[in-house]
Amino acid sequence: MSDLSRRRPYAVFWWALAAGAFVWEFVRPLLFPPRTILCPVQGPVPVPEPRRTAADVAEHAGVLLVDAGPFLLAGLMVLAVRHGAHTRAAGLALGVLLAPEALFFLEELLRPPAEPMPGCLPEPSPYRPALVALHWVTSPAALVVLAGIAGARVRPDRGSLWRLAAAVAAVLVAVPLLPLVPALVDRLAGPALSADGAPRYALAGGGLVHVLDLERGRVEPAQLYVGRRVAVVRALVPAGEPGHYYASVVSHGEAWATHYSPRGSTSRLYRLRVDADGAAELGQPVSGRMKGIVHDLAVSPGGRIAYVRSAHVAGDDTWFTGVLGPRREWRVQGHSLHWLDQHRLALPSEPQANGETVLDTRLPSADRRALGRAAAPGDEWKAHVLRLPDGRALRASGRSVALFDGATQVRTVLTLACGEVDGMALASGGRHVLVRGYDASTMPHPMTGETPTPDPARAPCGVTMYELIRADLDTGSHTVVWRGDNAGGDLAW
Repeated sequence: MSDLSRRRPYAVFWWALAAGAFVWEFVRPLLFPPRTILCPVQGPVPVPEPRRTAADVAEHAGVLLVDAGPFLLAGLMVLAVRHGAHTRAAGLALGVLLAPEALFFLEELLRPPAEPMPGCLPEPSPYRPALVALHWVTSPAALVVLAGIAGARVRPDRGSLWRLAAAVAAVLVAVPLLPLVPALVDRLAGPALSADGAPRYALAGGGLVHVLDLERGRVEPAQLYVGRRVAVVRALVPAGEPGHYYASVVSHGEAWATHYSPRGSTSRLYRLRVDADGAAELGQPVSGRMKGIVHDLAVSPGGRIAYVRSAHVAGDDTWFTGVLGPRREWRVQGHSLHWLDQHRLALPSEPQANGETVLDTRLPSADRRALGRAAAPGDEWKAHVLRLPDGRALRASGRSVALFDGATQVRTVLTLACGEVDGMALASGGRHVLVRGYDASTMPHPMTGETPTPDPARAPCGVTMYELIRADLDTGSHTVVWRGDNAGGDLAW
């Protein structure tokens, strides 16, 4: 045995294991090449130049420390054994091992990595505490600590060992709970509100959900998933609390026609939440799977959910109107709906002379008295309807948005300078309304792709396809918060 090993035989043993474990991390990929899957990625997150430079420095420093790690570890081992500085050498070795991880973490904070495209996500790995503990115990960092203890001839007492075991167990139990911490902090923070108390963010559905930042005038796509599958959201509706919504998620069949037909499609209703930073996330389902496509949703004053769906029945596309809690359905055609009160639904698109069709949800589907009629303005005011808390309604026709009390028009709330009203959403509280204007003259030709020449007389739309206007029903003021070409689908605020 050499002079080095005679001085601290156990310390040399642990130092040698630590060096071997470190080198093994380099050898393993050569013996067992990892299987890689190349995924297209979305554009990287734009960051300022100083942050990008700092991230590059952190990344290069981390790579340099990893490459030099085995040599630094061997040098510290010789220093520890020759001079007996086991505690100091072990501390420096831990710094060598942990510094690259800290630098890589800093690099990701400064420059977030590009996200993979939807549908190309890594397989989730199950969390097994025993394997995690084994990985820790056999890691170079743990072996370096044992080398320092052996070299210093320190034998921990039984109480210290029990405390160490308890600390390790607490960490193993806490690790799976760490992802819940940001959600808990966000839950306590509450939704983001504007200065007037209205939610800062709204949503636009229609397949891919977009988050509308009404303060900054930005529209950002949201990545929503059901498991590992991209969620296709057909309808959205507020759930009665700022930042909370219900969403109709549609799963289409394999045939191309199912994107336009309910045949082979299924729908399910989910909770959806937008946090204080504008990030949208699907929550738990609130219904079972339903055949066909759920096209529209409405929530009653008491929180009951109503829906309209189309399904392929006996070779034909059939329309149903239904409610949850408990679930009941009526074979009534209607592409849209809204609640008149706690029990009655209005179906504006259902043909009805001198009014609109009303469905009483307290009566069974076989009872003919379930369908009635209520006074309503002409057909031109039935495309977009929002029910206010006081029972009155906002209705849109062409370029105009007007307030109605029953079938009587009270006043005009807003008139667009160009285009026509394509959608509306009401903020919680009923004071603020978001109106989407649509200028069809800017739509590219479906065959040639050419965009029509803008007509100066149609300003302020110009070549913009959509615009979002925020109006205050109390003061009558309104502001254009955004203009662009990708805000189609259901609006929910």
